Amino acid sequence: YKEELAKLIHDKTHLPLTIDGPISVNYFPWLGFEAFDLKLPQPAGFGDDAFIKAKSVAFKIPLRALLRGQCIIESLTVDGISLHLIENTKGT
Repeated sequence: YKEELAKLIHDKTHLPLTIDGPISVNYFPWLGFEAFDLKLPQPAGFGDDAFIKAKSVAFKIPLRALLRGQCIIESLTVDGISLHLIENTKGT
């Protein structure tokens, strides 16, 4: 799942997601996902420090909602998050 998730994030952000830890997926009674040791770098020109680091990210989606065509995130947990925000000379 690491490659698929990294590709999805890259397609949306144009940044390469690194997942150094394990990933787990649950299918019942909810669709659950948990990944460990994630890093997303700064965009080009914003330095070498990671933009986002997290020890773990997890979410749960009820299967009943998915069967009704709804995507409802029941819970989202981010542990050990670190954000490194940089503003360039243009203020962006």
